[in-house]
Amino acid sequence: TLMDALWEAGIGLYSSDDLQPDPQTQLEGIEIRAVLERSKEVTITYKGKEIKTRVLGGTIGDALNQARLPLQEMDYSIPPEDSPIPANGKFRVIKVREEYILEQEFIPFGIEYIPSQEINLDTLQVLQTGEYGLLAKRVRVLYEDDEEISRTVGETWTAKEPKPRQVGYGTKVTIQTVNTPQG
Repeated sequence: TLMDALWEAGIGLYSSDDLQPDPQTQLEGIEIRAVLERSKEVTITYKGKEIKTRVLGGTIGDALNQARLPLQEMDYSIPPEDSPIPANGKFRVIKVREEYILEQEFIPFGIEYIPSQEINLDTLQVLQTGEYGLLAKRVRVLYEDDEEISRTVGETWTAKEPKPRQVGYGTKVTIQTVNTPQG
């Protein structure tokens, strides 16, 4: 076969090399012309790990597709995927994902003073306890290789209005007498 002839000539093949015609072509007494396109060794840094493989093609995008690591959605590579494979065969893939979370924050309540004729003068009484309000925020969190790189607050709304604490102050005048030894 063509493959046997190449082996005997000291030419080894990688599974990612492209040989035309097929390596299993029989050579019984015929002369053929063979074209061998060698694959390149590349090192892809992906999520902190190095992946070494051999690929055909001239661009980083070609290499990623052959290595079964195509860029998805917001992913990118350094250098960009339409760039030629660097001479040293090394490049990096950054996996990007986003997540939306709901953050909540309490809104403090105020105090409202209300005059009351049912409460004695110079006294205070809580008429209604206050309730905290609730502020909701939708936050977009962006991760590159599972590391948070940005946090952006989007829509903000009041989920619950605060209720003020109502404190009554007395306006009722009550005449009182006190008996003392002097009268």
